[in-house]
Amino acid sequence: MLKNLLPIFLPLILITISSCKEEVPEEIAAVVGTWTLDETETVIEINGSRAYNFYLDAGYEPIEASYFEDLETSFYNKLFPVGMELQLTGNKEYSISYPDSARSLALRGNFTVKNSGSQLVLDPNSEYEVTLSILGNVDNTMRLEYSETDDSEDLNSDGSVDTKVGYHNMVFSK
Repeated sequence: MLKNLLPIFLPLILITISSCKEEVPEEIAAVVGTWTLDETETVIEINGSRAYNFYLDAGYEPIEASYFEDLETSFYNKLFPVGMELQLTGNKEYSISYPDSARSLALRGNFTVKNSGSQLVLDPNSEYEVTLSILGNVDNTMRLEYSETDDSEDLNSDGSVDTKVGYHNMVFSK
């Protein structure tokens, strides 16, 4: 009798076991892979103007304004160097490795995707949380933007605090 029931229950058991496997949500699956940073562009704005123009308006010479803007952008270029690899897995873990041997440190943590796939959040709900805007993700190319606002300094000594925003646009490929 048991032999007769086995062909009936075996498929049901296999279906139950296979359906227990957790599926990766579509917005996570869209970013899963190993991504290499191919291009970067950094724009620094102070009080709504490009940093270079802000410093010119503050009375600095063009060479000084250029120096200050270059100093600001070099920070982002070191943080996100061309050749950097970002690996995102289906179990919401990430790792970042850098192209130069001097920086053998690999960063690791968890990630999530929010706002209908428009934000990639590294280390969500931690003091190290970083939110990257997903500007596009088609044909094995993903465009991300990291922005940061600082309104803690009077950069032109006029007695008022200035708002500095850094935008770092990155193009990754699989």
